Amino acid sequence: GPVPDNYTKFAKRKGDTISIEKSNIFGLYENSLKTFIGICKAWNIKPVLMTQVILNPNETTLIKELPEKFDFIMPERPLSDFTMLSILYAFHETFNDIIRKTAKQEGVQLIDLKKRVPANDHQYIYDLYHYNDEGSKLVASIIAEELIAYFDNKLDSNLLSN
Repeated sequence: GPVPDNYTKFAKRKGDTISIEKSNIFGLYENSLKTFIGICKAWNIKPVLMTQVILNPNETTLIKELPEKFDFIMPERPLSDFTMLSILYAFHETFNDIIRKTAKQEGVQLIDLKKRVPANDHQYIYDLYHYNDEGSKLVASIIAEELIAYFDNKLDSNLLSN
């Protein structure tokens, strides 16, 4: 059958040199979150931000600190490549920090799944970042619990102010 667009885009990148500038990527991500929040508020929608869970690395030799600017060659097998995994883990933590910071700055609900879902083994995650059935159940219960508490608190606040 036909090859999905995403696969074709990704496949073209294998072996290509990719230039990374962290501050540019992180700035674009933060601006995107703020744009999302602004659109939600403009339409009177209550945005909820959530951090993302990733399986904790067993690899203690991963690169902990990446330079501001660097080039790397997209590997044939990205999820088993040392450099790619280092980038993935380093960026993941920073993206979660940006989500936390932006939620606080913008005064929107944050559900910090990274702090609530154990990710030391495959009990809840079947690969690096996709939930298995048990993980999906756990995340659904966390989200439901947090949203109920959030909206109950909002209702209580509105009743007290009237």
